[in-house]
This record gives sequence, C-alpha cells and structure tokens, in this order.
Amino acid sequence: MEYVGDNNLKQFIHDYKNNNELIDQNIIKDIFIQICKGLKEIHNNKILHRDLTPDNIIIDKNNKIKIGDFGISKILINLNNYANTQMGKIHYMAPERLRGLKYNNKVDIYSLGCILYELFTLNEYYDDKFDKKECKINTQVYKSKYQELIELLLKKDYKERPNIDEVLNYIYLIDENYIIAEINIEKKDVNKNIRIINLNEIDIKNNCKIKINNNDIDLNYFYKFKKDGKYFIKYIFSNNITNTDYMFHDCKSLIKINLSNFNTQNVTNMSNMFSGCESLTNLNLSNLNTNNVTNMSYMFFGCKSLTNLNLSDLNTNNVNDMNHMFSYCESLTNLELSNFNTQNVTNMGETFLGCTSLTNLNLSNFNAHKVGNLNKIFDGCESLKKELLIIKDEKILNEFNIISQQNCNIY
Repeated sequence: MEYVGDNNLKQFIHDYKNNNELIDQNIIKDIFIQICKGLKEIHNNKILHRDLTPDNIIIDKNNKIKIGDFGISKILINLNNYANTQMGKIHYMAPERLRGLKYNNKVDIYSLGCILYELFTLNEYYDDKFDKKECKINTQVYKSKYQELIELLLKKDYKERPNIDEVLNYIYLIDENYIIAEINIEKKDVNKNIRIINLNEIDIKNNCKIKINNNDIDLNYFYKFKKDGKYFIKYIFSNNITNTDYMFHDCKSLIKINLSNFNTQNVTNMSNMFSGCESLTNLNLSNLNTNNVTNMSYMFFGCKSLTNLNLSDLNTNNVNDMNHMFSYCESLTNLELSNFNTQNVTNMGETFLGCTSLTNLNLSNFNAHKVGNLNKIFDGCESLKKELLIIKDEKILNEFNIISQQNCNIY
C-alpha cells in the first residue's frame, strides 16, 4: 500500500485553531470536493462508511485526501437497504442512528455536514450544538451558500438530505469559476460556422465554467437540458452563428427557455429549433433576430405543453418554408402571428396540423401568394371558432373552408 503519512484532517483543523487562523475558503472547497468524490465512489460500491470523521480522513502536505478506517463499514445489497448497528463516533452520528433507528447511506451525508461545519468554524458541530451556540459559519468571510449547504447536509430527516451526487452539484454551483470539464478542439472544427458537442453525464449548473482549448468559456453561452436524470450541454463554437437548426431538438425535459439576449443576427436556418420539446411551457423569444432567417420548418413541431406563444416580434420577411412549423402543439390555445410576413413563403403544408386546442389565431398579415403547398394546413384544429380566427388571404381561407367545414366556422 502507498505511504500516506500520519497527518489527518482533525490535526489539520487543530493546527489552524491553535494559530487562531481560519482556513481559506478555496482550501476548504478543494478538500471537501475530494472527500465528496471519495464518498461517491464508496456509495457507488454500495458501501456505508459509518465512521466518516476528520480523524479518519488522511491529508498529506499537498492537501490530498484519502478516506480511511473502514473497520465498521457495511456493504449493502443495494442502496435501498438499511442497517441498524450502532457503532462509530457519537459526535458525527446522524439523528436516526442516535435514536437506534434503521438507517441508510444518508448517515454518511450527515457526517459530511459535521466535517464541513468543522472546516469552516474549527469547532465540532456536536459541541457547538450542545453548548447552544448558533452553529453558523462566518458569512462575512465565507460565502453564505456554504451555510445553506451545511444546513442541508445536517437535516434531521434523512429524506431531506441530498445524495452525494447532489452534494457535488451544489458545491460546483457555489463557485462561479469552477471548471467542470476540459475539452480540446481542433482548430479546423472551431473555425467552422457552427459545431455542436454533447457532453453526457456532466453536471451542469449556472455560473460554472468549461475550458475549451485552455480558454474559460462562460456557460451563459451554452444551452442546457436535463434528460433521463443526466445533464447535457451543447455549445456553439462560433460567435458568427448562421444555423440554429436542431438546437433544442428533442430536449424532452426542458421546461423553460429564455433567448431574449441571444444574438441571431446572422442566422438563416431555424428549422427544428424547438421540435420535440415536449415539456416546454415557457418560451421567451422577444429579442430574437430573425431578419435573415429563410427556414422555419418544424420550428415548434411537437411542443406539446406550450399553451401561449407570442411571435409578433419575429421578422419573417425572408422566410420561405413554414412546413409543419406548429404541428402537434396540442396544448397551444393562443397563437399571436399578427406581424408575420409570409410574402416569400412557398411551403405552408401542415403548418397547424394537430393543434387541437387552438382557439385564438390571428393570421391577418399572412400572404399566400407564392405558397405552393397548403396541404392539411389546419387539419385537426378542432377548437377553432368563427370569432377567434382572423384570415384575410383568400387562398388560405379557401383551404381552411375545405379542411375545416366539418368542425369549424370561418371568419
């Protein structure tokens, strides 16, 4: 076995206390993340440590951490199992263990909270608690988010405590400069107009950063979504974006998108941009620049949860394809398109197909002069009523008459 020395975290904390000196926040963060990563590996192997204390965490001169003393650890058949043996240091025991109840790996999370408190205050949480001290860290010196994290880890009800993955996510969120990934991209790829990369199983939070070719990239320039319990990111490498097609395609768990400050002045293609966003309920496109966009086909296809959509600010002067643009937006009741210019559109086939809840539709500025395909444009629009549908273009009106005579009145 490697030699790691005899200095433990308890002594490390004690040395700072003797010198009447608080531990630097960045040092605490580094040590704590190492402990969390070690505990993650332990829990991933279905092991309860049960004696996670500063005495059992070895630290070398470079502040590298090793978790030791597995003398009373327990292997579980699965993480839903419970243990009931009362062993370990009482000062770091979770309430359920002290009460003699069954427990799971959340007892290690409680111990983690005790250790983090001790790193910030240089005092044991147990002693401060029973001395009726406030059990608060110094938020004049440290970020208040750490206080929130400690309180979360020390929840009396184990069900309210985070798991180790959630703890790591939280700690990453606190530090705005934390690097979550490093990627090297060949120059030939960066220089292309648009490149998209998927980083599976990387925990993405606001205020984190990513390194691309050793340059810090702010995640504000990323679009993020969560799918199947994992976070994903896609990143566009060029500042001169010409394509946003398929940008959020099939982001099925994405609920809210705000693109109000997104620079799209050079974008020409937005086809399938939001297609398949089944859970999307809130979409802000107020300042989206669409002056040069020519293709909006399938743009909102299958956005089943959208109820209101105001696109009156979008410039569609140059758009020629709106095929399936709103198809199967099943919950959409109000669609504002009053400023849409369709003078150059040639394809509007199935544009509103399957919009079964649509009751309010303003097409007052739609011009179908060049449209060659109006096939099934209103098919399935069962809720449209006479007084809530505004159509001036005779070509579109005739198409609506043909398709909707069974279930709608026309204005």
